Amino acid sequence: NTLHSDNDNDNDNHNHNHNGNVPENKFLTGQILYNNLLVEGDDNNDEDAATAKLKNQTLYRNLVAFVRQNDAHSPRFTVGETFTFSGSCKTKDSDIKNKNINVDEGGRVGLTLKGLGLAHVKDTFVGNEVIRGVSGGQRRRVTLGEMMTFNTPLLCGDEISTGLDTASTVDILRILSYLGRLLNRVTVVSLLQPSPEAVSLFDEIILLSAGGHVIYTGPAGEAVGYFRDLGYVQPDGMDDADFLLAVASSDRNHLFRRDLVAEER
Repeated sequence: NTLHSDNDNDNDNHNHNHNGNVPENKFLTGQILYNNLLVEGDDNNDEDAATAKLKNQTLYRNLVAFVRQNDAHSPRFTVGETFTFSGSCKTKDSDIKNKNINVDEGGRVGLTLKGLGLAHVKDTFVGNEVIRGVSGGQRRRVTLGEMMTFNTPLLCGDEISTGLDTASTVDILRILSYLGRLLNRVTVVSLLQPSPEAVSLFDEIILLSAGGHVIYTGPAGEAVGYFRDLGYVQPDGMDDADFLLAVASSDRNHLFRRDLVAEER
């Protein structure tokens, strides 16, 4: 904030008031940033001035939802309360008044509970290592469900398989795939050494090698053929997912056949 004087000849401009009060002949001006975007208000002092206006900027509400890798919840909240609170924080007031996020079957929370297979534990504490609550796999679904109680065109998940076995991971990915098509939502998920069943559920993949270098990006069904054309041979009995993981690791040197590349040229 900047302190200005309404008198250009005021000799007291450099005499700062240290008691926290602003002298009567001075006023404060400044800028308000909302999500690092400049906001300006109306020039008049009526109630309309409280309605901020964006200056040459556009704000997108609920554009991206992010599912974190760790499960961090209020342990004494029930599963239903956790979803309801999350939905209330990201939903318009009109939807709350109309109970569109209610835990009932017709509400968004109710649909999320049912879709994630958590309807039967909606009144159970989420819990943690100290407070008894839902199981570890169910808690992972709670973390996912928090970001599904409101509308968003893009859902990102960071290592959502942490602490889950293969079957639970595949179940969650199958749910995300179904909801993505149902709601026309793009889902981006990062996985470390996914199983063949998990890879088969992806439409497109981005394959990273050591150091985070991108070695393939495109349709999942074309990845194996891409590396075969480059001279990498898939051993008999190795499924496609394990082959892609091997190509992304240091083992790719054992799969490369220089003679095949020379024959194609």
